[in-house]
Amino acid sequence: MPPPQVGLTLTLSCPDEAPAPHPVVQSLSIREGPPAGGTAVVIMGSGFTPASTVTFGSRPAASTTYVSPQMLAVVSPAGGGAADVVVHTAGGASTTSSVDQFLFGSPPTITAMSVHNGSVAGGTTVTVSGSGFTGATVVAFGAASGRDLQVKSDTKLVVRSPAQSAGTVDVEVQTAAGANGAGSADRFTFVAGKPTASRASLSGVAKRRARLSFTLAAGLQAPALKSLILGLPRGLTLSGLRKHLSMAITVTSAGAKQLRFSVKLARGALTITPSRAAAELKLTISYPAVEVSAKLARMVKHDKVKTLAFVLTTTDTGHRTTKLALKVHV
Repeated sequence: MPPPQVGLTLTLSCPDEAPAPHPVVQSLSIREGPPAGGTAVVIMGSGFTPASTVTFGSRPAASTTYVSPQMLAVVSPAGGGAADVVVHTAGGASTTSSVDQFLFGSPPTITAMSVHNGSVAGGTTVTVSGSGFTGATVVAFGAASGRDLQVKSDTKLVVRSPAQSAGTVDVEVQTAAGANGAGSADRFTFVAGKPTASRASLSGVAKRRARLSFTLAAGLQAPALKSLILGLPRGLTLSGLRKHLSMAITVTSAGAKQLRFSVKLARGALTITPSRAAAELKLTISYPAVEVSAKLARMVKHDKVKTLAFVLTTTDTGHRTTKLALKVHV
C-alpha cells in the first residue's frame, strides 16, 4: 500500500452509520453589519456539527464557533451588499431563503429636508436628502410612519407626513442596515394653525335690516375645516333662510372651489358645513337678512354703539374648536 499523499482527505464511515443531517438555518440574531465585517452573529437552526463552516455569500466567516446542533456563533467577514449565510457540513449546505440574508451596509444619514414643518393633519410632502436610502421601508416622524414613500435613489426619497400632535420630532429613515441617528437636519415640527376672520362689515343697520359679510381663512397649516357656527350679539337676529335670500359663500382657495355648503339656522345661530372637510380653506360669506332691533338701531344712530362683536366657532377634523371674535364697526 503506497504511503498517504500529503493533503489527501480520507473519510471513513461504518456501514450502519446514519447519514449526516442536512443543516437548516432558521434565523440570524442580527441581519446587517458594516462592510468592514466584524459583526457577531448567532445562527439558529438544526443539523449543525463541530466541523461546520459558514459562508456569507462566497466569503467564509471570519470565525465559526460550534455551540450546539441548533446554534453556531460566527463573525461576519468583510463584504458588500446582500448575502446568504450558508452552513456547510458533511450533510451538505443549508438551503438559502429570506431568513438567512445578511446585509453589508451602513445605516442611512439625513443631510437635508425640503421642509421642516407641516400641518398636524398630515399630508405635507417632504423631500429627504442624504445617503443609504436604498431599500428603505419606513420613514418615521417620531412614533408615526410617513405615507406614500418613494425612494428615488440612494441619496433621495420623497414622503408625506402623517397626522401627528403639535410639536417637534425627528425623522428617521429605516433600512435593513439600521436607521439614521437624530440630528438637527432631520427635525420636523407639526403646527396647528388657527383660522382667522377678517374684512367684516355690517351695512344697513339704521334701516333695521342689515347685510353681514366676512372672510374666513382656515389657516395654511390648520387641519381641514368641518364646520363653522356664527353667533350674534344682543339686538341682532337672523331671518329664516328663504329661497329669495341670496346668501353668498365664495370660495377663493385653490382646490376647494367645487365645495358645496349646507346652511342651518337654529336658536339664532347660523351653522355652515362644507360638503367635505377642506384644508387651507378661504371663503367669504355674505348674509343679507340680519334683523336689527329698534333699540340697537337707535343706539347706533346716536353713536352710542360703534362696534358689534360676533362669535365664530370653527371645528376641524381633529375635533378641535376655535372661537374667533369678529368685531364689526357700525
